[in-house]
Amino acid sequence: MQKMLASLVALTSFAAAPVFADATQGYYSSLHPQSVSSKIKAAVTGQGTDIVVGNATNVVITNQVYVNGNPNPVLNDYVNPNTIDHIYNGVAMYTNVVLRDPNGYVIFPNPPRLVCPYANIVVRGTYGNFSTSVFPDNC
Repeated sequence: MQKMLASLVALTSFAAAPVFADATQGYYSSLHPQSVSSKIKAAVTGQGTDIVVGNATNVVITNQVYVNGNPNPVLNDYVNPNTIDHIYNGVAMYTNVVLRDPNGYVIFPNPPRLVCPYANIVVRGTYGNFSTSVFPDNC
């Protein structure tokens, strides 16, 4: 009986693993909605990270999130002019957010740095002449 119970527990844990294995590392956004596993994590852990990216320019910017030194972004949003994007994660953590212009040049951060879990980032200006402001008031 104990062997059956141990087998059942092991089988259940393997079956549940794909639900929590998430290529986005738990990140989602207002422009990149939650996956089922992110919804489950957020419901269990509560809302942790809420980074706001505001595009006050006349061009589309790319909002990318990188995790654990992975060269590919786990989140890649295209933020239209005069639009706000929220980056969420069920865990409050400092996040590597990279903002790029339409040609892929880095607008933010320069130099590279992590932003706090509740930062507000605003991009202003016109193509070729961007400026960014970070408001860490809630950090």
